[in-house]
Amino acid sequence: MPGIFISYRREDSIGHTGRLYDLLAKHFGKEQVFMDIDTIGPGENFAEVIEKTCNSCDVLLAIIGRSWINVRDPDGNRRLDNPDDFVRQEIVHALKKPIRVVPILVDGARMPDAKVLPDDMKPFALRNAWELNDMRFHHDVDQLIQALLNMQPNLRPTHTPTDQTQQAEKKHVQIPRRTIYAGIAAIVVVAVVLIAVFGWFRSTPAPNITENTSSVLTGGRQTFDIPSLQANVTGLRFFEFSPSRTLPPPGERPYSSTFRSSQSSGKLVFWEIALNFQGRFPPPDYQIESIWYRNSQEVYRGVGSYQGSVVPSRAYHCRFSWDPPGGLLSVGQYRVDLFVAGQRITSGTFAVQP
Repeated sequence: MPGIFISYRREDSIGHTGRLYDLLAKHFGKEQVFMDIDTIGPGENFAEVIEKTCNSCDVLLAIIGRSWINVRDPDGNRRLDNPDDFVRQEIVHALKKPIRVVPILVDGARMPDAKVLPDDMKPFALRNAWELNDMRFHHDVDQLIQALLNMQPNLRPTHTPTDQTQQAEKKHVQIPRRTIYAGIAAIVVVAVVLIAVFGWFRSTPAPNITENTSSVLTGGRQTFDIPSLQANVTGLRFFEFSPSRTLPPPGERPYSSTFRSSQSSGKLVFWEIALNFQGRFPPPDYQIESIWYRNSQEVYRGVGSYQGSVVPSRAYHCRFSWDPPGGLLSVGQYRVDLFVAGQRITSGTFAVQP
């Protein structure tokens, strides 16, 4: 019977859910992963299959996208408020059973607060969530798979070695001791030679970095002391934009330090910085954590993950967005601090007026 039950809304996260299902099914086999589109046969009773499968699963993964909490039916009513809503039934049923319930956040979604959930779903808000970032989706799923294996020993990968294979792996080739000693001696000789050769040279000082003094991005700092981000960070700028529109290229965006709360409905706030990479290129993977404050009170934390392979050139612009609670920017003074490896790389401020 299925060990992993995937709960989701087609209107909210069908793309992310499909990718996750494919990776889980590849690792655990389709017989251990339930997703209604691929698993319910023609003519079967949807509700009966859902209940039966949920009863037999070990883990329920609740996929939450940005619109998960507010998806509405044709009459305009929020689906989650309907006791007969399948997603609500799945999660409530799992919460009442000895089933591990794991919220999976996709597409930048945040964990819903208990106050916006129906009474029988409020315990769901206390469950620790797992985020799948689009920039490192496969990596995050690999980590999720490992966590599932650790928490649920009943789950089994599809490619479990047979006893014969395990026995074969235990048979190591017997290497003569003389060969081992000769190899160790060779390594020691090579190490001594390298030390002797490179000891004649002094390390080359880091190159001077020219500051970017354009009108769009100003100010900067070096980050050679942060191993994961060897770069010159230039400026921190903000702009509002609707997620339904195509973002213009860097330099052509409507940067601003002042926004209107009354005009912020349906828009995201983006920060953007320029990175001029030094030394190794392409750069290694890195994360930039953003901490947002309103009137000195923290209101949001987000992590932008970047892979070195996606950086096209040494001069690279990166950005991260924030979806204000309630869909509107509250009036106040805002500050955003950016961190890499626990060290602040830059800060920026903006104001929101009525």
